[in-house]
Amino acid sequence: MYDDGFKNEKIKLHEHIKEIEVILAKKLKDKGVKQEIKLDSYIISETALKDVKSIFHTNSLDEYAKHHIVFNEEKEKYIGKYWTIN
Repeated sequence: MYDDGFKNEKIKLHEHIKEIEVILAKKLKDKGVKQEIKLDSYIISETALKDVKSIFHTNSLDEYAKHHIVFNEEKEKYIGKYWTIN
């Protein structure tokens, strides 16, 4: 599945999407639109942490969070942390 660990292109989407955010923001600004745009990406893993740690060589939830990976088994912890309604 993700044999290349944190280097996998799906894992790195949270980085690449920021490049798209900048491009879209510039296009909006050039058209006179004063709307702020924010794009982000997270992977919510249905696979348990214990089953993926051999692929990513870590069991640190902070390390996974740094790469925008959260685990469904931890949903009570990440829902309020990452998603708020404004």
